[in-house]
Amino acid sequence: MHWTSQAPPLVLIVVAVVQILLATQGGLSPWKGGGFGMFSSSDGPDSRVVEVTGITRDGESVVLRNVFALPSNQRSRLHGVSARRLHVFPTVRQCERLGNAILNCRFVEIDSGWEALQTRFVKMNPSAQPLIAEMPKRPVRTFIPWDPRRLNQSSGSTYDLTQVSIVVYRLVYSGAANRISLVPLLSPVTIRIRT
Repeated sequence: MHWTSQAPPLVLIVVAVVQILLATQGGLSPWKGGGFGMFSSSDGPDSRVVEVTGITRDGESVVLRNVFALPSNQRSRLHGVSARRLHVFPTVRQCERLGNAILNCRFVEIDSGWEALQTRFVKMNPSAQPLIAEMPKRPVRTFIPWDPRRLNQSSGSTYDLTQVSIVVYRLVYSGAANRISLVPLLSPVTIRIRT
């Protein structure tokens, strides 16, 4: 037998073993890297959540949204990190690159929609009014990257951040408990501004 006839099966075995190792040990979505887990796992890229929080110069913790929509003059600082890549195969290095790019941007505050959500919930569940009344009106401030070219962001205060924390979660369904929980794929990655 010639070795070339054995090469394709060997390549497939190597790809399968690498994909299984990365999916079980490295955070790779089982749906990617060969896709051998797509029929046996719900841990696809769309069932992963990237949570980004920051600390302002005043020491206040804020939630950051749309962090991949950086102004065009800051996008090169991402060094190839994209939302899709972070969902498919998150690494500490990607989180550090994202965090450093975020720390080089200014941010503006947006309405988190919390009040509207509470109002809709009460309309659907009138008996929940006492519970909603006890909830904070605004649990945390929400910021997005500032881009002076966007008309709705041209005025108002901008904020600098001194620290960014990034956590990538996967959604895990527990049939026994009948609930979905968030399980971190990496330890939180925290980047502080260099002084």
